[in-house]
Amino acid sequence: AGNQRAMAAALQARGAAHVAEARDRVQPLLTRLTGDARERARLSGETGKLCDGRGARRALLAIRPELARDGRQVDLRPAEMADAAFLLRLQSFPQSRRFARKPAVPGEDEHVAWLRGRLADTTSILNIVLYGGEPVGMLRLDGRPQQRQPAFEVSIIVEPGHTRLGIGAAALSAARRLVPDAEFHAHVLPTNEPSHALFSAAGFARDGDW
Repeated sequence: AGNQRAMAAALQARGAAHVAEARDRVQPLLTRLTGDARERARLSGETGKLCDGRGARRALLAIRPELARDGRQVDLRPAEMADAAFLLRLQSFPQSRRFARKPAVPGEDEHVAWLRGRLADTTSILNIVLYGGEPVGMLRLDGRPQQRQPAFEVSIIVEPGHTRLGIGAAALSAARRLVPDAEFHAHVLPTNEPSHALFSAAGFARDGDW
């Protein structure tokens, strides 16, 4: 159908689908895929990268979004490999490294390998923070399987030029709505007062560096 062509083309461009352009091409395509287990597995993997099973909650966030202090919309979208350069730039700001567990800025190859592994990790949710539709930060949820109930460690980075706008608080609220059935934990160094203020204002209880 005409209204499905754009989506079909997008899925095919991402390697997540094969498009039969005409009715007489459907049967040969199905016959080929039936006999190609490797290609079916590849398609399954690629489609899995496009969907995290939280579509209903993401739709609700789009309908009733979180807002920054100036009223502009703050959204979370799943990160992808195309975000590698942006995420490396976020990681390279002195403000980001000062409170990081590893103070050294990662090299490009190291960063790309980290991102590829993070996107493949089904216990991790890596989001790009959008402010007025433009990427300005990252919010990462790393699963904490050692906890008795579902739990994530949350990390937030917002570009220095977009701080003090309430973007971090709005992104944190959006993350809570995205995963409402899990506990959130954050490891914050004692000297990182902005992060302590952010999490305290969001209702988190302080327990040492957590």
